[in-house]
Amino acid sequence: MTAIRRGQESVALDQETFRRRFLARFVDPVFDQARGEVDHLADLAWDAYHQHRKAPHTRPAGAGFADPTRELSVDWIEARDAIRDAARAHADPGSPSRVLVVAGGARSEHTCPGEMSKTSRLVELAREIVAARHGFEVDLLDLSQLTSEYGRVIYPCKGCVSTAMPLCHWPCSCYPNHGLGGNPDPTTTGGKDAARAKAVELAGWSYPRHLAGRAFGVVVHGDADGVETLRRSLADWLRDMELVPAGAAAAMGRYIGYYEPYATSHDALDRDEAVQEEVRNAARALVAAVEALRRGETLDAGAAAQLRNPRPK
Repeated sequence: MTAIRRGQESVALDQETFRRRFLARFVDPVFDQARGEVDHLADLAWDAYHQHRKAPHTRPAGAGFADPTRELSVDWIEARDAIRDAARAHADPGSPSRVLVVAGGARSEHTCPGEMSKTSRLVELAREIVAARHGFEVDLLDLSQLTSEYGRVIYPCKGCVSTAMPLCHWPCSCYPNHGLGGNPDPTTTGGKDAARAKAVELAGWSYPRHLAGRAFGVVVHGDADGVETLRRSLADWLRDMELVPAGAAAAMGRYIGYYEPYATSHDALDRDEAVQEEVRNAARALVAAVEALRRGETLDAGAAAQLRNPRPK
């Protein structure tokens, strides 16, 4: 067995530090009238932290798991069931095609910037194209909500996969609220047991790509530098997950208001009708790719030629 490398400084908090951080959320004088209750909550929260009760609601894993008796988080099981339902719908040729549009900008008119992002405007152009297509449904994940909406959190990946692939669970079991991971059976690793995960991987692991075969497009914009680097990085990451590029028209990086003042950036977008149409074309190319893949066809490299290029050169 390969050694488990350890040596980083402990991140465990003492009770005083934990209480200080917990109570920092209640500094507004309005909480003074309930200070006793808040202090009691701090004591309860410390006990949960100290006892490592990350997933307090559990039940036996049940049939279909390597260890049916192992207690698993109820939240995790529900997330797993929802993912399986979505996979069944995706495999049903009669179900609507679903497209997830992700708005990656953090800027929002509802918080300190006081103005919407150009990303939000471009995303809406793409969303409208997908939503108008018969047989398609579109979901929007707006990451600006992480900065503007109270209590909205997407937790970061902890990198379990680099310890051993089976330690990355599908869905993720690192948090009480789960994202996406790799191993659909956390009972094989005894939860988050690094040694068992290494043993499972070294015994033979298939390295599943749970989103393989889905089509993707990438649109990146900027005003000074880095557009192409980010576009390539995102596309490379998605291809490594075995998602399928929707063609050249669906992968674009553009500068809007290149080295112009930030204050006039929306005016620059208003003027740049070509980039607006390119974003629409990216959505059209993605829709065409999804339709082809669901028919079991290979993507037509010439399909993009049917789109009107707003920048012919």
